[in-house]
Amino acid sequence: MSRTPENWLDVAPVLDEGWIVHVGVTTSDGVPALLPMLYVRHDASLLLHGGVANATLAAMLDRGRVSGNVTLVDGLIVARSAFQSSVAYRSVTVEGTVTLLDGDEKTTALERVIDGLVPGRALEIRPMTSGEIRATVLVRLDVERAVVRESPPLVSDAPSDRGDAVWAGVVPLDVVAGPPRAASDVGDDVVVPPSVRAWRPPRSGRAPW
Repeated sequence: MSRTPENWLDVAPVLDEGWIVHVGVTTSDGVPALLPMLYVRHDASLLLHGGVANATLAAMLDRGRVSGNVTLVDGLIVARSAFQSSVAYRSVTVEGTVTLLDGDEKTTALERVIDGLVPGRALEIRPMTSGEIRATVLVRLDVERAVVRESPPLVSDAPSDRGDAVWAGVVPLDVVAGPPRAASDVGDDVVVPPSVRAWRPPRSGRAPW
């Protein structure tokens, strides 16, 4: 990576709470496309993966540079007027170069993706086969530029509306994990593993609540 954005301390917390980056690319036939992709952050890079036939990854590698957006919705702002009603959010738009990973670097990155989504899971499951690794494309997006935008959870009613006997406020929104549900073919004697029992939605500590 050539450089880390100067505002990285504001960028990283949003990326660490997100799951999906919407990546903007231009396909080989010249059509612009915006597609959601699961990601894991590693330092100042995003790790993206997909199948060998994934057209989005192919277009990313063909162009060499891409942009993407991660948005977190923190609350519903209910104002005294429709005009002032909105949502509270934090958003990061990133831009950078993409690199195809291979060999040991690819294998290490794939393991990082597994544990980045569910920490400790890689030690609980069988190793990846060579065929599975060959069937997977792993791309590293090195973030060189990032723009942070946010709308705080505040009601900004016009002074002329504040005297009205109408409720106004904010409805906080959050991601909450429910109890794990075993697949239908998991035996009753198979317990929920530690990685799943301990899993909680990622929180950066920078959320407004």
